[in-house]
Amino acid sequence: MRRNSLSIILAGLVALVVIFMYCPDAESKILSVDDFDEQTFLNKLGGESYPWNVNPQDKSQGCVVSFDSKIRVGETGSSLRLDYDIDSTITYLREFPDTSYYIYDYDMDSIIGFAKEVPHTSYNGFYFLLNNANLKDYRYLIFYVKGDPLQGFTRKFIVELKNIDQTDKFLVEGVGSSWQKIVIPLGMFKRIGEWRKMTELTIVFNENVTRKTGTIYLDNIYFAQSSEEELGEEPSSAKSSPQGNPKEYSREKKTDLGVTIYTGYSYTPEQKNEIFSMGSLSVEGRLLRFGGKMEIAAETQNFGEAAYGVELENWPFEETRRQSPDIEFPTLQFTVNDILPQASRITLGHLWLDSTRYTFNPVYGWKGVSIDGDYRGLNYNTFFIKQPFNSFTLGSHFRQYWQYFRLEAIGIHHSQTARLSGSSGEDGTLEVEPVEKDTSFMFRILEYLLSHRIIFEGIYGHDIYHQYAEVDRTDPTEPIYNQKLDKPVSVYGSMWRGKLIFDNLLWRSSKLSYGYRWVGENFKPEYRQEPTVFDDVDGDQKGYNVKFEQSCKGFVASVAYDDITRNSNKDYGRKRTNLSLYYYGFRGMEMGISREYRKEDYEYTSLRSSLDVDRNEKVGVSELYLRFHLVHPVTPGIRLPLVLWFKFRREDIEHPLTGASYVTDSFQTKIEYYPTPYLKLLGMYKTTRFGDPSWEPTGYPFADNFTRIALEVMF
Repeated sequence: MRRNSLSIILAGLVALVVIFMYCPDAESKILSVDDFDEQTFLNKLGGESYPWNVNPQDKSQGCVVSFDSKIRVGETGSSLRLDYDIDSTITYLREFPDTSYYIYDYDMDSIIGFAKEVPHTSYNGFYFLLNNANLKDYRYLIFYVKGDPLQGFTRKFIVELKNIDQTDKFLVEGVGSSWQKIVIPLGMFKRIGEWRKMTELTIVFNENVTRKTGTIYLDNIYFAQSSEEELGEEPSSAKSSPQGNPKEYSREKKTDLGVTIYTGYSYTPEQKNEIFSMGSLSVEGRLLRFGGKMEIAAETQNFGEAAYGVELENWPFEETRRQSPDIEFPTLQFTVNDILPQASRITLGHLWLDSTRYTFNPVYGWKGVSIDGDYRGLNYNTFFIKQPFNSFTLGSHFRQYWQYFRLEAIGIHHSQTARLSGSSGEDGTLEVEPVEKDTSFMFRILEYLLSHRIIFEGIYGHDIYHQYAEVDRTDPTEPIYNQKLDKPVSVYGSMWRGKLIFDNLLWRSSKLSYGYRWVGENFKPEYRQEPTVFDDVDGDQKGYNVKFEQSCKGFVASVAYDDITRNSNKDYGRKRTNLSLYYYGFRGMEMGISREYRKEDYEYTSLRSSLDVDRNEKVGVSELYLRFHLVHPVTPGIRLPLVLWFKFRREDIEHPLTGASYVTDSFQTKIEYYPTPYLKLLGMYKTTRFGDPSWEPTGYPFADNFTRIALEVMF
C-alpha cells in the first residue's frame, strides 16, 4: 500500500514540475477595464457594459444600474451603482425533482451542502465585454467595492471571467460599508486555459448572497501585474464621502406573477416507464415595507391514473373515470422589510434555512419565523421552527466580516416531545412528554493573507444529545410516546477542523493545502446533512489530508493523500491516494482522468442514523470525464446554454479476508440545453453493473440505473 501510494505521489509531482517549467513570468502592466468617470456604458476596452438578468420577462427580479458622483474612490469622478434583487416569484435553481442542487463555497472550492431547490431565487448582475483582451501577461484582477448601509447589501457575490470557450468564477467575501480593495490572482480561475482572447468580466448575484436585495458600488476595475499597483486615485476621501442613500419605498401596490410548468419522463428497471408532471403558480405582492408570497403547485398522476376505464356490471360496457391532481401550497410567506435598522427582513411562514452541512443543511419548507439583518458588520439570521405538539427548533447564524478575517458562529437547539399513546386530545386535554433534546454549535474562522494567497480555515463544533424515551415515529408528523428509558442517554461530541492553503504563493497557479480534522464518535447534530452518509464519511475520525495542484495552459494536475483513524477503534481507518489530470484547452471541451486507491477497514453501527457498516476492502477507482459545452460569447446571463458530459467509472474491489475480487463499473451522461433563460431541457442516463448483484440498491431514488428527460418552462 505504501509503495503504491508513494509511486502515485511521485508520478504526480513529476507531472506538476513539468507543467510548471512551461509557465513563463510576465512583465509589469496595468489594463484598465473602467473607472466610470465618464458615466458611459462603453468601457475602457471599447466593449459594452450593461446589467443582465436570468429572465427579462420576470419583473419580480433584476439589476438596476446607475452612476454615482458622490460615492466614489478619490476626489473626482464616479462609481458604478448596482441595485440588485434576486428575490423572485419563480424558482430557477433546481434540476430534476429527485436530484440535488449543490451549494458551493467557491473561495474554499468545496460543497457546503445540497438541496432539492433554492426557492424563489434568481440570478442577475452586470457584465463588461472585454473585446478579446489579451490577459496573458497579467496576474491580478483588482477593483474597489463598498455596500450601501442604508439600502442594505450582500457581503458576498461572484466574479466570473470567460473567453469564447471557457468560464470560471470566484467568490468575493467580506464586502463592507467602506471602500475595500479586492485583489484576485488570475490563477484562481483554474478552468480558464487560454488568456489571450478574453471576452467578458461579469458580476453575478446568485444564491451565495447574504441578502437577496441591496446596493453595492464598484470603482476602478483593472488587471495588473502586481497587487500593489493602483489605477487612478487612492480611496483617501472615502471616509468623508456619503455613506449611503436614503431608502424609499413605493406607495404603489405591486403584484408579480410567476408560472412554472415541468414535465419529466423516467425509465427505471424498478418502475419501468413513468411520466411526472407538475405546475406551479406563484403570486407575490408588495406595498411599502410589507410583502407576501403564495405558491400553488399541482402534480399529475402516472400512466392510467389520470383517466382510466372501469368495467360496469352490464358487461361489456365500461366508463372512463378521472382522478384529480394533487394540489398543495408549497409557499405561504409574509415579510416585513427594514422594520428596524438592525432587522432587514422578518419572514413568517415557510422558511429557507442554510447553516452548513455540519449543523443545519440547506432545507426549504420549515414553518416558523426568521429574522435577517446586519449590525456594524455583523450579518445574522435567527429562526424559530414550530413542530408537532410542543416540539420546536431554535437557531441563529452569525457572520462577522473584517477586511481579511471572517468569523462565523452557529447555534441550533432542538427539543422534541411526543403524545402519550392513550391521549388523543378529544377529551379536551392532550398529554405530551419530552423525548429528546439536541444542542449543537459551531465556530468557523477564515483568514486571508497576501491577497488570498494564504488562506486559513478553522472550525470547532460541539453537540450535546439527550434521549429520555423511546418513540414510535411511524407517522413522523405525530410521534407517539412509547416507553421511558430506565436511564436517560446523554452523549457529547466535538469536532475540530483546520486547513491551511497556499494558493498562487509558491509560484503562479499552484495550490498546496494541508488539513487536519478530529471528529468525535458522538458528534452527530440533529440537522446534519444526510445523517447516514455523514456518520460514515465525516464522523468518527481523526487524520489529515494533503493536496497539491498545479495549473498551466489549460492543464490542471493534482495529487492528494488522505489518512484517517477511527476514534471509536484505533484499529479501523482509511487511507486514500488520488491522482488526477484535467485539460481545459480544447475548444468547447474539457477532459479529465483520475486514479484513486483506497484501503479501508471499519465496523460501526450508529445509534442516531441507519448506518450499519462492516467494511474491509481495497478499492482502486479509475474515472474518465468528458465535458462538451457551448459558451455564449456575448450573451451575459446564459453562461453555458448547452452542456453535454460523460463519466466512465470503474471500481476494482478486493476483500482481503476472503480473497474475493469484484469489478463495479458505470457509465453516466447528462445534457443540459437552455435555448432561452426561461426554457430548459435536461436529459440524464446512467447504467451500473455491480460486482455482486446483491449490492444493487432497491427502492427510491432509483439512482443506479435510469433514463430521465425533462422540459421546464418559466413565465
